[in-house]
Amino acid sequence: MGRLTGAEVRARLDPEAIARDVLDFVGLHSETGSEGEGSRFLAGLLRREGLGEVELEDVEPGRPNVYAHLPGQGSGPT
Repeated sequence: MGRLTGAEVRARLDPEAIARDVLDFVGLHSETGSEGEGSRFLAGLLRREGLGEVELEDVEPGRPNVYAHLPGQGSGPT
């Protein structure tokens, strides 16, 4: 797949789905010190959308960071 134009990206967006995801996310308890629920939600969203390899890594217990790796199409360094 080649690079998409802005118009092609906008044509693929589903505003209602984006609104649902945002409302689901802001409804979570994910404040500083207890980010786990929000991190798990975002990791699931990335996986659902097929955005590469997704990992959660606890910085402290119950405080995971989300990492997603999107492989490039070239042969250069990552």
